[in-house]
Amino acid sequence: MKCCGFHGYEDFKNSTYYRNNLEFPPVCCDFKSPCQESSISHLTKGCFTAFESFLSKNGKIVGGVTLGICGLELAAMIVALMLFCQIRKK
Repeated sequence: MKCCGFHGYEDFKNSTYYRNNLEFPPVCCDFKSPCQESSISHLTKGCFTAFESFLSKNGKIVGGVTLGICGLELAAMIVALMLFCQIRKK
């Protein structure tokens, strides 16, 4: 999703990774190393914003797939309960 951190690359400024390596994670700089603040694109956004954008564009598809999976799970549970009741009767 081309994102870095929850809200942005600033999330890593006080992280253990930054303190140990004195650089940001490579994902913030399109996997170029070393990743310094000056090499981070201003277009790189936080993963929360990227995920919100993804859901706003694909929300109906994600919702449909989720409902489909729930329907399958419900049907499997009903079949399992029917089989269980048949076993108990015998």
